[in-house]
Amino acid sequence: MPEKRTCEEPHGTVEIWRGNVVGREAKELFEAVEHRYPNTFQRVQIRVTTFWLGNLKELHATIKRFMGLTVDTLAQEQITGLWQDFKDLEALGFDLSWAHKRLNMVARLKFGNEPLQKELMALEHSLGPLKERVDEIMKQLLKAHDMYMKALSEYEDATKARNKKVEEMTRVFGPDFDRVLQDRLGYGMLPGY
Repeated sequence: MPEKRTCEEPHGTVEIWRGNVVGREAKELFEAVEHRYPNTFQRVQIRVTTFWLGNLKELHATIKRFMGLTVDTLAQEQITGLWQDFKDLEALGFDLSWAHKRLNMVARLKFGNEPLQKELMALEHSLGPLKERVDEIMKQLLKAHDMYMKALSEYEDATKARNKKVEEMTRVFGPDFDRVLQDRLGYGMLPGY
């Protein structure tokens, strides 16, 4: 288990990680790495020497640079430099496989000839015209819906008006007026005729 402590000095607090005075930022970074990627320090026997202090400073600088680079501005030379720095640190026993994995992925996707990336980009480009088509059809559907609602309203209004007229005619001519108009003149006047 790493030693995690701070010491009070006349000029402020000194952050110590595994016996080395590394500073607050480096200590927090190492603790985060150790928590998320515990194998990073498992093969390393860090001692309290200027040699290891220098290595820890180099590790801190490399991880900090790695974490801060944005992929869109990343150049192939920077990837090559990070690979070399990782190789040097791994020679000391640090396991940076987690960083290698991310770096390899970005190198393949950004600078390689990755078929999956090409397929993804082709699909990304096809989405624009399809989205426009969907939007146009949605406009047509909304317009058709508005036309439908208007026609439905007109139909309902006409149905109400017709039903009112039927009620009025029923009051005036009786309940069988519409059957008489569609059948014989004597409809319903005599049984059997």
